[in-house]
Amino acid sequence: MEGARVIKGKSKPKKQDLERELKFKLKDNSIEELSDTIGKLEDQMYVYAKDMEFEKAAWCRDKMKYLKGKMIDI
Repeated sequence: MEGARVIKGKSKPKKQDLERELKFKLKDNSIEELSDTIGKLEDQMYVYAKDMEFEKAAWCRDKMKYLKGKMIDI
């Protein structure tokens, strides 16, 4: 494959690293905490997308989807 090469030092961010990078804790003990966390994640997702960090934005989107499903189960 012409043009395909590995760039040293560049790797995808791990899920644990992304969670630590957030300026808030992901709380999911009650409906109010879930709602607040989902709102903060949505805001952060837009910040990542604006900064063209699409993998991080997708992680936020996926985490919001999981938390919304958890909210329905409560």
